[in-house]
Amino acid sequence: MKRIIFCLVFAAFILFPVVASSQERVVEHNIKHGLGVFHHDHVGGFTAWSLAYGPDFYLNTNWSLMPEIEYNYMSNGLRLPIGKIYGYYTEKFKYIGLAANLRCHFGKRITLGLAPMASYGLTRSAESDSGYFSDAIVPEAWDYGGKLTADYSLSPHWRLGLEAYYGTTQIARLCATVSYLIY
Repeated sequence: MKRIIFCLVFAAFILFPVVASSQERVVEHNIKHGLGVFHHDHVGGFTAWSLAYGPDFYLNTNWSLMPEIEYNYMSNGLRLPIGKIYGYYTEKFKYIGLAANLRCHFGKRITLGLAPMASYGLTRSAESDSGYFSDAIVPEAWDYGGKLTADYSLSPHWRLGLEAYYGTTQIARLCATVSYLIY
């Protein structure tokens, strides 16, 4: 039932028409990939990557609204005592998130954004080389947070950026992003 509600909310979120008054561009389709680091209060942190899509609806020449769906994968590797044996223990998080990014465009090159974000944890898995844990999949709950973005346009179709996110489950993420734009 939760997945059906999530899919309906996503469909309404992405497909909801926004009336745009901009004369130059009305909508851009952004495909974004990010690499970076994350930190979780209980397990530390290490690497993160994300893949996202969002149509950017221009409200005027300086402001736009970009609903976005994002898949995040975060993984760490820690040396933890497991029983009397020290082993390599890895914890992985997989989230899918929705954001409503309000973006301010400074000229044609620089864009800053602020977005509330709701993420649903698909899985949280633990693995160990000592055999004590083997794909222990624990479903996660919802995570709510905020995301700050900064983008720099290299060309009409490519952007480089930075994203910072902090959520209610104490997950912090910082990613460098590359976006490809389709008009």
